[in-house]
Amino acid sequence: MKYLFKKAILLLIFAPFLLNAQNKVTIEKSIATLDGKQWLYVLETKISPTINYEVIKNLAGEVIAQLTFSKMSGVISFKGEFKTVALSYSISYPEGTTIQTILESYNKNQIIVNDNISAAGLEKYCLDRKIPMQKMLSNEEWAAKQKAMEDAAAKAEVKPKSTNNKSQTIESSIYVSFTLVNNSTNKVRYYIGKEPKYGSGSTNSIGGNTQTSEHGTIGEKFCIVDEHDNPISCNTITEGMGKIEINKGGNGFGN
Repeated sequence: MKYLFKKAILLLIFAPFLLNAQNKVTIEKSIATLDGKQWLYVLETKISPTINYEVIKNLAGEVIAQLTFSKMSGVISFKGEFKTVALSYSISYPEGTTIQTILESYNKNQIIVNDNISAAGLEKYCLDRKIPMQKMLSNEEWAAKQKAMEDAAAKAEVKPKSTNNKSQTIESSIYVSFTLVNNSTNKVRYYIGKEPKYGSGSTNSIGGNTQTSEHGTIGEKFCIVDEHDNPISCNTITEGMGKIEINKGGNGFGN
């Protein structure tokens, strides 16, 4: 009896330390460990001094998530896209939020289960925090977009070449990340791709008076669309584009 009593006392004393030791994520050389055990691959691309793009793979090499962090005005504008369950969400996190804290939260809230994304865990996470979720591209469209973004780093150094003393620009699908700002009080649907309604691409929405991070490739269209995906107003994504603002009417661009 004395032994059991002593054991109970020791557990009460050391329980907080044991709990703190669990759910600890560290990342070194693109390998994320969870409580000291290899867990995931984390491949980082620094798009700009304020924007990081992270590809998360399980140990089998399968891409399970792409996470975009954009630092602005003392907060982290975050977008998570999850290929295997075709869901995404956008939210602002406090400054100082890191990929480690995000992955620890995903583990704690059972979003990553058995080396993959749990749709039930992700939906509960967003529902509990009142985060709107969005449907993603199909697997084939997602894979094509993923490849284009991974190829962007190799094409980033593309320079004009001269032919017959005339400068000729080499066309390439260069990845562009930008801030999307909705100055309207209404939710606005938008499309990013080659041709709204008829071309391949993605359709999402943004809440009223909010902002999020988005991305596309040079030459793609960014269009405000109606409920039937008919274009209302369009812009072309260009190199160096840092921001797109939707006007107060929700039907055009500008502040």
